[in-house]
Amino acid sequence: MWITNPITMPVIFYFTYKLGAWLMGTPAQSFHFELTWEFLLNQMSTIGPPFLLGCAVCAVLASLIGYFGIRGLWRYSVVRSWQKRRTSKMPENLP
Repeated sequence: MWITNPITMPVIFYFTYKLGAWLMGTPAQSFHFELTWEFLLNQMSTIGPPFLLGCAVCAVLASLIGYFGIRGLWRYSVVRSWQKRRTSKMPENLP
């Protein structure tokens, strides 16, 4: 499911279409994008497969970047909490 705004939607759709066409090895067809159901229903047979492939590739890449990015930030947060806890529990007067 795409969650985006109408200003960035044509740019994202065009990029994913071009990426999918490049990956499929097919020349990209010229078209102008419209935000209508009629356009989507009429054009899905020609631009649909490259568009969906581009969407899938972008989704996988974005999810991997998000997963490992959040995982790294979480690990950093936990390690930092452990270090703070360790330093706060250490006695000040050690012989």
